[in-house]
Amino acid sequence: MAYSGKQHFSGDHVIRQLWTYMVRFIVDTGYWSVYKALRKTGGVDTYNISQDLTITALDEWLDLETTDAYNESVEGMEEGVDYEIDRPLGRIKFLSSGSATQGSTVHIDYEWHREGLVFYSNGISGEEHIFVGMRPYIDDNGVNGHIFLKAYTYFQEEMDFADTSLGEPTNKLTFELWSSDTDLWLFVNPQRIIGVGCIQGYYNCFYLGFFNRFALPHEYPYPLCVISSDIDGYSYASTDDDRQFLINSHNIAFVVENNTWVSKYDSGNPGWLLPHQRSTDYRPMIHYPEGKKRVLFPVYIYKDGNLYGQLDGVYGAYGAITSSESEITIGGDTYICFENVFRHGWGDFMAIKCA
Repeated sequence: MAYSGKQHFSGDHVIRQLWTYMVRFIVDTGYWSVYKALRKTGGVDTYNISQDLTITALDEWLDLETTDAYNESVEGMEEGVDYEIDRPLGRIKFLSSGSATQGSTVHIDYEWHREGLVFYSNGISGEEHIFVGMRPYIDDNGVNGHIFLKAYTYFQEEMDFADTSLGEPTNKLTFELWSSDTDLWLFVNPQRIIGVGCIQGYYNCFYLGFFNRFALPHEYPYPLCVISSDIDGYSYASTDDDRQFLINSHNIAFVVENNTWVSKYDSGNPGWLLPHQRSTDYRPMIHYPEGKKRVLFPVYIYKDGNLYGQLDGVYGAYGAITSSESEITIGGDTYICFENVFRHGWGDFMAIKCA
């Protein structure tokens, strides 16, 4: 498994920096590849950035971070000629106002399209077919944003990002962001991607990919789920709901039998995870004496009396001594704890396995 550790983003274009880091980290783990970068020519917002950058060296990824260097091959470029280079994360245009020689500074106009990226993995067994999608969005002011989350039982070339014929049906599940100092943690393995963000002391999270199914692969080929703290339109600082997916999973979509998607994003009702529903009756109240061993509780997916499986690497961490971002070591494995938005009660913490 790959664990990013705590990553901090600040300064200009925080959301753009964070999105760039997420894509690079997910791909660089070697577990996932970009199956398709969906670029729509119409109906897609463009975030234009103009700045002077220095050409340094060859790199297959477009450097979107706010640095003074742009990594790209300059072979064949001529001064005074406009060039456009395409990459999965966006397009960059070299304007004719600058030189295109190695080590020189050129003026560029960068267009960051709201492109959906579909990632693909063969799973832990190496024989699975797992398709998940992410698409960033920023409002016109470049302040409020989120990442749309999708998953697909199969992705076909003619499909677009929001397709629901084979994909998650709500088009609403999101990871909320803001143009402010942000901390990010990523937990990635071959079957799922987990992300946790903290913005001004408020925590939110998502789970994307396979869970551990209670069936054989041929009986249940696509144990896919998308779980998020938020839906489109919620603020990262909304305190109306217990938005952490361990406590109240009202934002969830997953595949049941016959490869059929079901979804729920009703904040007024409990969700489909056990035993961690909103009612404290479902959450054990445990006080651990100082220095004593802890117990972590698995999280099960259920619906209509059926248990479908267990979230991979996610646990309930109950007890009065838990604090956010603290680490727990059990049997040689390390877990990091996160609170429910801003709450610090005995039943408001989850633990995610990081090593």
